[in-house]
Amino acid sequence: RGLEKAGEFVITELKKMGWNHNTGNLPSAYLTGLYFGIKNKDAIKSAIIDIGIKSLTKGDKISAAIKGIVDSGLKIPYSDTIFPDEKRINGTAIAEYAKKVSSDQTKFGNQFLKYLKNNLEDITKEFEKVKQKIISGKKWENEKTKGKQKLEKKKRMK
Repeated sequence: RGLEKAGEFVITELKKMGWNHNTGNLPSAYLTGLYFGIKNKDAIKSAIIDIGIKSLTKGDKISAAIKGIVDSGLKIPYSDTIFPDEKRINGTAIAEYAKKVSSDQTKFGNQFLKYLKNNLEDITKEFEKVKQKIISGKKWENEKTKGKQKLEKKKRMK
């Protein structure tokens, strides 16, 4: 349950930073790993990844999360051969595939329903924006909340 709560916390933080896409994909896994690494860089200098009895598959979500941890600067033993390619990590592959199947509305609609709500074309831009926010380590606010706060402040000033 502790790890589950930690995962929910990271997902909440990603959303505050502007990540509005599916949280079960490779870009989200990478951002989660990067967030973990950046937030723990002072407390943890090196680590060993233990995934229990699960097998590590080239290009899977665990590999994407490990890539995020490595990119944060944490020292962990790894092999570059396990990492997904950059197009899969930054969401380009998702956008390209969606464009390819967009003519088949049933397949596109079912498979990309969440993406459709959050403007699929912007996934790579959003990925880079959130990645930079994580790397910068600055405090961030949910942009929707920030807008509401400004509006409320204006109303109070009148």
